[in-house]
Amino acid sequence: MPIWDKLRTELDRAGRVAQGALDEGKLRLEVFRARQLVDRAAQALGYAVFRSRTTSETLDEPTLVRLTDALCASARWSLPHSRNACAP
Repeated sequence: MPIWDKLRTELDRAGRVAQGALDEGKLRLEVFRARQLVDRAAQALGYAVFRSRTTSETLDEPTLVRLTDALCASARWSLPHSRNACAP
């Protein structure tokens, strides 16, 4: 039965390779989504600052704190090894 053993071994190897590819795909998707969160938070902050400057109004403190905290939380979660201004 050496042919069956060889077949089983090759199928197991192919299964491990396929599982590794799936795991990497999931990880890449998770990183992509995390970066999207950071981008959305930065975009919201940028729009708020732009609106406050173009309308000559001051950006209220609670909104600024909320948007900055959201950006920092997203950046810390998605890019833990990068250097950012939100680091404690």
